[in-house]
Amino acid sequence: MFPPRKYRIHAFLILISLVIIFYPQFSRKPDQQRIDDSTVVAMSFLEQVDSGQYDQSWQGAADYLKEQVPPLNDWTTKLKAVRTAAGKNLERRKRKISIPKSKRMVSPPRENTWSISLPQSLRIK
Repeated sequence: MFPPRKYRIHAFLILISLVIIFYPQFSRKPDQQRIDDSTVVAMSFLEQVDSGQYDQSWQGAADYLKEQVPPLNDWTTKLKAVRTAAGKNLERRKRKISIPKSKRMVSPPRENTWSISLPQSLRIK
């Protein structure tokens, strides 16, 4: 039933290696309440953009987003141009939530980071 005594250490090391590899993949999921709260905030931000409230969307944006995108005046001008070309939002729904497998994939690396996929349908002008 058990491997010979001289192979038990190898079996034990393989088992420990598998735990070290796979445990972090399953233990990093944040609680559902935080995911739901984040989804509400993301949808609110996108609803502001959809309704043309570009200044308010900038004011409510996270500091990280403000560091990565142009200043408020450029944000408003560029967003108006993109939204005019893209057309009106017809539908947006939550598809999936994914958690980066490695902190190196996230910029900036944060403990509680996940992405929310929110595909949308647009009426092209």
